[in-house]
Amino acid sequence: MANRRLFSKSVIYSDSFFGLPSDALKLYVYMMLEADDEGFIGHTKSILRMADVGRDILDMLKERGLVYEFKSGVCLIAHWRKQNIIDRQGYTPTEFKIERCLVYLDEDVYYPCVDLKDSE
Repeated sequence: MANRRLFSKSVIYSDSFFGLPSDALKLYVYMMLEADDEGFIGHTKSILRMADVGRDILDMLKERGLVYEFKSGVCLIAHWRKQNIIDRQGYTPTEFKIERCLVYLDEDVYYPCVDLKDSE
């Protein structure tokens, strides 16, 4: 996993991001820092504890379309590729193969192929 993460103005100045409470912004930053090279996060509960926020804050990010959550508990940052391009030499594919099959990438934004509540 890379040590550098980027934030795109096109995402953080968007209507879905603008106006989020500070706890949601903080959680998004933690999730960006902890995501793998494809934007997947397998330890969301730990990140909630690190950010000292409740589950409702994650739900807020999901409602705004910034984060997807799979039935397995794995999360994915929707605009990951819009913000981060990993050099092929340092790139490590995600370990979350099943979840990766449930989304597609279009113009550097992940979209679910299926209703994620019904996945798996």
